[in-house]
Amino acid sequence: IWRFLKSATRWYPWRDGRSYMQTQGYWVLANWRLADAGDSHAESLAMDCCRAIRQAQRADGAWVFPDPEWRNRVTTVEGLWSSFALLETFRRTHDSQWLEPVLKWDQFFKEKIGFQTLRDGLAVNYFAGREDSLVPNNSFSAVRYLARLDQATGQNDNQRFIHGMLRFIEESQQATGEFPYELNNPRMLHFQCFQYHGFLLLDMLDYFEVSQDPRAIPIMDGLAKFLVTGITASGDVMYQCGVAHRHVNYHAAVTMAALWQYVVK
Repeated sequence: IWRFLKSATRWYPWRDGRSYMQTQGYWVLANWRLADAGDSHAESLAMDCCRAIRQAQRADGAWVFPDPEWRNRVTTVEGLWSSFALLETFRRTHDSQWLEPVLKWDQFFKEKIGFQTLRDGLAVNYFAGREDSLVPNNSFSAVRYLARLDQATGQNDNQRFIHGMLRFIEESQQATGEFPYELNNPRMLHFQCFQYHGFLLLDMLDYFEVSQDPRAIPIMDGLAKFLVTGITASGDVMYQCGVAHRHVNYHAAVTMAALWQYVVK
């Protein structure tokens, strides 16, 4: 209803323009792939977007989440995806202007976001300054980020964090290959299961590409086994475990992208 109303009242100044750093990260990585495929404009688009990411960074190294309901909060994922974009651009250009904002974020990440200890593992926090939800998908992205950072710096400074999060990930994976969306919350055991697990597999594939760490292999095998169970006879992907009647196109896209890369790699 609100979308129809917006279309009918274009003269009204709807204030809903938001810029997510996660979106910018995907945009930069996509454009670098297009550049590899011969698109003559894609490289400049990636560089322009990285300049915007750098300009949006706060003095303390963080990026603010744009949604009003989380006003002034700093989410882990916004900083990680900003860093994926900047690290990929640094990898290709070797220009330190793209590494410097990541190093500034990294200090904020470790000092203000931090980790929770769960048994003998580490789980990265969802927000800066808060210890509440244990959400495995954030730790997958953080493992990927720290491996890419070590690759960029040529150091192995982050191995203890990486291996602590891998222990958390290993302990959280169920026999089916599935991960709870949020640990210790029965209401959030399942949440858009297959698209999230597609992203988890893509993160772990990226980590494995950089590290060749054999611990990633059983995690990826379990994820792939679980993802296959979400594919319907028509080729669609279920929205959520037990919700076979609802399909979303991008859920199918990320599931197939993850499974394709898993098979190829």
